[in-house]
Amino acid sequence: MKRTASKGKPIDLALLPNIEYAHMWLTLDEAAANRIKALRRALERINNTTRLLWLSDSDQKTLAVTSNELGPLREGLLRAALAELFSVEDVLRLDLKELGRNDSVLKMNDTTLPHVHFIRELRTHELHLYHSPLTGFQRDLLWGNMAKPKEARPIKIELWRLDGVTVQSFGKLDNAKYYTADEQQAMVDWFNDAQGQWGVQEVVLRVANGYAEALGAHYFPMSTPSATTETHRDRNHHPKRKT
Repeated sequence: MKRTASKGKPIDLALLPNIEYAHMWLTLDEAAANRIKALRRALERINNTTRLLWLSDSDQKTLAVTSNELGPLREGLLRAALAELFSVEDVLRLDLKELGRNDSVLKMNDTTLPHVHFIRELRTHELHLYHSPLTGFQRDLLWGNMAKPKEARPIKIELWRLDGVTVQSFGKLDNAKYYTADEQQAMVDWFNDAQGQWGVQEVVLRVANGYAEALGAHYFPMSTPSATTETHRDRNHHPKRKT
């Protein structure tokens, strides 16, 4: 389903990703990062987003807090990650000016990716309207390289879900008016299903990567990752956890 969103940009619900594995290390995809390295401030903010996601998924010892402080800090770090990703829209103009380019800023809701639109609005949802708690849950997964599934080993891991994100809560956002009822339902359902399987940090990571890829395709359409980079990434990419 396609429709006209804000500023006349189409979004396609068919582009909502089907997440089949999660990253053990929450980092930006190397190929996406290399393609937008000229947008140095934007790249820095997206990398910061992934690091904040990693911290929000970290344990009490890593964060050096008391057990009572751990939950609120995780939630605050997640909000910080959402804010840092959104701020890419602001620093892009500085990067483009530095490059001597007159291109307009590609905002998250200028892309065709509905999950990128949704996470953009989730920032407003969590920073201005709600204060949703993170709830932990455990899953039995396999840890290993996707290219070598027989070598994967079983692990039990704790993941985090952001509670209270509903069609009703999304509908209170100012920008909800740009989305039909069916689209709001589809995006909320996708988000809650994905975070219920892989954790909210993985979902936001996918959006950070998706936005980075969209920036690369928009500003550097003729640039593609080198064969060397791709081979290195395939050989040494971080292990995945999967079902």
